[in-house]
Amino acid sequence: MEIIDQFREFLVSYLRGKESPVKRSYPWKESWEYTVAHSMRVEQYALKLIEAEGGLRDEEVLLVRAAALMHDIGSLDDRRNHARVGAKIVRNWCFNKPIIEEYLNIKTLTSMISTHRKKDGKEKKLTLAILKDADILDELGAMSVFMIAHQINPGSHDYYAQILNHLEKDEFAFIRKQKSRLSTRSAHAILERKFDFVKGFAGQLKEELMGTQELHL
Repeated sequence: MEIIDQFREFLVSYLRGKESPVKRSYPWKESWEYTVAHSMRVEQYALKLIEAEGGLRDEEVLLVRAAALMHDIGSLDDRRNHARVGAKIVRNWCFNKPIIEEYLNIKTLTSMISTHRKKDGKEKKLTLAILKDADILDELGAMSVFMIAHQINPGSHDYYAQILNHLEKDEFAFIRKQKSRLSTRSAHAILERKFDFVKGFAGQLKEELMGTQELHL
């Protein structure tokens, strides 16, 4: 779709070469390429939720996809206020672009971007609920395992046991908390499948450790 392609191109061109102003827990999140990849994954989750939920008009589908691509565009300018900053960036870019204004309500689009951070599982407006839920779903599941593994010193003799401990004590609780923040039934279903994977991985790891997970040397 031509409009969405324009948003993708703007996302890349605006972020190219930028660096995070603050250090992040996961160093790959400091790159502009990460923000692009995350934004595109969120758009794909949004498409899944749109299809599963149904009920959106074509213009609303376009609105959600554009907001998903743009929701973090301000994150490398001002992480703390990235939603508000991102909305301003998008508003300025859309100004005097008749082809975009013809298909999208720019005021609604920028409002979605500026408010996407507030996630409490009570969003009633379907377009905004899908945007927020799609953002939550990214990096949970298989990616959870890699993120936990990054937190552990790979030189530790109990590296695997520490990963298991963090999964069971931290990641399980984190996923449950994220699930409570979701608004749509389809996002709940997706996250439940992701949680099943993480629990299954932890269960397999525990079996392979064969009783050594609490070994102190």
